[in-house]
Amino acid sequence: MYAASLYTLGKEEEIRKLIGDSINNEDMFGMVLWYYAAMEVAAGNLDKAKEYFARGKENGARGKWIYINLGNSEATEKLTKLLKPLGSLE
Repeated sequence: MYAASLYTLGKEEEIRKLIGDSINNEDMFGMVLWYYAAMEVAAGNLDKAKEYFARGKENGARGKWIYINLGNSEATEKLTKLLKPLGSLE
């Protein structure tokens, strides 16, 4: 939930510091992988974004969980917009 709060606040570098190399863990929470996917889209790294997006889906991330995790309409809209080009959110 801390990563969600950081994403909502736009503190992407802090998310990277918080998660660090743990992003490569097999059982990483799917929504955190979607935050990373969105950050990679924004940075223009589509291959990496697609990788994180697919892993996120494998680990349970779904569009219906975005607002529940972020609790903020603006952040939900931003994340959804960045992820849509990567594939279905369901």
